Amino acid sequence: MHAAGARLTAGQATIEGELAGLQGVIDALVREGFSTDSAGPAFEQAYTEFTRGVRQVLEGLTGMSRYLTAAATTFSDADAQLATAIRR
Repeated sequence: MHAAGARLTAGQATIEGELAGLQGVIDALVREGFSTDSAGPAFEQAYTEFTRGVRQVLEGLTGMSRYLTAAATTFSDADAQLATAIRR
């Protein structure tokens, strides 16, 4: 579970990096290539909303990672306590 939690955290960092890079592409596109009165700004707004949704997913990954890490620690602690109790 610790490994899965770490993997979720790493995946989140990867996605955040990709998202930042893609935002740069969209910014340049709207500024230089897709600069219309209506369609360009509408596209930029749609991409901003998409990015907001992805960030919410990333927050979910953070929560899942924390849960897995806490559960793994709890299970490990309980296992150690049970082993200690049996040895008495």
